[in-house]
Amino acid sequence: MQLKRHYAVFALLALMVISSVSAAGLANSSANKQLPMLKAKDTFIVDESDKTVVLKGCNLGNWFAMEMWMMHIYDEKIKDQYTFESVLAARFGEEQKERLMDMFRANWITERDFKIIKSFGMNCVRIPIYYQLIEDDANPMKLKANAWKWMDYAVDTAEKYGIYTILCLHGAAGGQSNMGHCGVCDQNKLWDSESNKKRTIWLWQKIAERYKDRSCVVGYDMLNEPWGVSMEKQIVMFDSIYKSIRTIDKKHIIFVQGHGNVEELPDPKEKGWKNVAYSIHCYPGIFGWGRPTPETQARFLKIDLKRIDKQLKKYNVPFLMGEFNVVYTSAGGGEMMRRHFDAYAHYGWASTMWSYKVLTIPGEKRRGYWEMVTNKEPLPKINFNTSSLSEIENYFKFLSSDYIIYEELKKALTQKNPPAPLADPPPPPDPIKTAPFRDKLIGWTATDIGDIIPGGQKVYSDSKIDIYGCGADIYLSKDQFRFIWKKIKGDCEISATVNELSFVHMFSKAGVMIRGDLSDDSVFVMLNARPAGELEFACRYHRAEHVKTDGHLGHDFPGINLKLVRKGQTIESYHSKAQGQWEKFMTVTLPDLPKIAYVGIFCLSHDNTQLVKASFDNIKCVMYNEE
Repeated sequence: MQLKRHYAVFALLALMVISSVSAAGLANSSANKQLPMLKAKDTFIVDESDKTVVLKGCNLGNWFAMEMWMMHIYDEKIKDQYTFESVLAARFGEEQKERLMDMFRANWITERDFKIIKSFGMNCVRIPIYYQLIEDDANPMKLKANAWKWMDYAVDTAEKYGIYTILCLHGAAGGQSNMGHCGVCDQNKLWDSESNKKRTIWLWQKIAERYKDRSCVVGYDMLNEPWGVSMEKQIVMFDSIYKSIRTIDKKHIIFVQGHGNVEELPDPKEKGWKNVAYSIHCYPGIFGWGRPTPETQARFLKIDLKRIDKQLKKYNVPFLMGEFNVVYTSAGGGEMMRRHFDAYAHYGWASTMWSYKVLTIPGEKRRGYWEMVTNKEPLPKINFNTSSLSEIENYFKFLSSDYIIYEELKKALTQKNPPAPLADPPPPPDPIKTAPFRDKLIGWTATDIGDIIPGGQKVYSDSKIDIYGCGADIYLSKDQFRFIWKKIKGDCEISATVNELSFVHMFSKAGVMIRGDLSDDSVFVMLNARPAGELEFACRYHRAEHVKTDGHLGHDFPGINLKLVRKGQTIESYHSKAQGQWEKFMTVTLPDLPKIAYVGIFCLSHDNTQLVKASFDNIKCVMYNEE
């Protein structure tokens, strides 16, 4: 998925008009004639007769590169594909694990899915791949016995329905970032390991050997969302992969992916790169650009795309918007997705939305859609750490059961007439450089944690406060934020309603916290909202450790209620919307949390050059055991 931290928050989201489709209700289509080979020419992708081909499609996420949130798995012991497969191998043995993974793949995507994709008016799928589909760590640089079984099936079946494929290495050996969608969380060991780099180059050579003559394959997306090292190191790796592929295959397009923009990529002519296309992933209203509103989408589509196009014309290179999604109904839903596809097509760009399929809880109120299809029936109860072999087999078989189709998106993408043009977006607000208020607090104390711009507060009462806070983040081992607190001994409760959080950054935060002390590396637990309304639970178990996080779909502002309850060394978290009942979220035990702790509300901007405004109401701090 995108340049993101992996938050499970995005697994669930919107309430819309939908319809169901039977797993058995789709007849096979007759085979299409061979798709023409595509190539890069100037800023366009063209066929053999130099006719522009606009690719419009989706990602087949979680098929060959798993992301736990897409299967509605929230388990500290199973955070990524590596731990998922490790649990199966430890419980049932390597041979059974491989059989189970084949069963999973056979049911996650079947032939009916390609016909559904075609019915959305799409002609392309991007296929994320984890390197261990083809080789494994026990036998590096050796093809597995069934290395091509699933990729061949994907390419062949897509071609049958007239659908092009883009092959993307989503998880390289060692990992090209620390994100879980690389296969292993918190790793990022590709860049400084000669062995991992050699394995990645070897892998692409093998893929090129296999598919060099397949015209239905558009090309090779070298590395998904590379991150965590300098762009110079990334470009060196891109160049090595490019050259290794070109010794075998000069016909297919090679996609070069920037982390955040195309400006950071080199001019392909200066590198000697031919038949290449550039790519980035953009999620306006989710990962940047502003809140999930039509205005944010309009600003992105009307302003930011012009900047991207200008750079592409300078480089004279085609473009793939490899991942994008509006997600939230508040941002425009399916109709806004049509605007995105149309805008990319206007520039002649290829585009593949994230993602095709996500598992959800039927009937649950949601805020938006990541998916085109989801499960119609309730998810079977499963615990991969304890469930029996037959229970796991039945769960995997369930994955090909009947669907709910996102009909609003399908209608928007296939109707003849495009939506009405968007109004010009308003200019973004001026940044807050100094706190406009520094009212005196009664019963509370304010502290700026870390070396940051001093914050402030507007005090309406001891239970209603607007905080103006700076700070880079509470994520790694050193924190920066503004904290309004009380010292509480023993068991306690802190709750508050967050009514507003101005947009500075997608990871700006406002919430409630229980903290060991006021140092920047203290143990703590917090529950907070972010500007799009998502919730984030985070804690640091031991001093100076990196923070552990989890997420939730969240709520729309205003009226996001957050609560932490301390019981000894255990802290429970709760959330609700407006007058709704509290819903229990995450529970954690912090062995190093002292008896006397700092309890209160906080905010941070995620940008050390400016402040964010967070409006709190119904602030309540209760001490249970007073000694």
